[in-house]
Amino acid sequence: MNKINNLQKVKLLKSWKLKNRINEMKTLLVGFKNTFEQTEERLSKLKDRTMEIIKSEEQKEKRLKK
Repeated sequence: MNKINNLQKVKLLKSWKLKNRINEMKTLLVGFKNTFEQTEERLSKLKDRTMEIIKSEEQKEKRLKK
């Protein structure tokens, strides 16, 4: 009976460690996702700003040609 209890304890401990590791991985994935989304947002803003600058430069060139 004592061996069974010890075996059950070992199984429970392994199960607990596995669940803990899975939760750690989930937390890391959420962090990566958030970082990725922030990077996408920054890139989008940079692209928008780049387009604004290009349009502004084109307008300046058109005015200078007149």
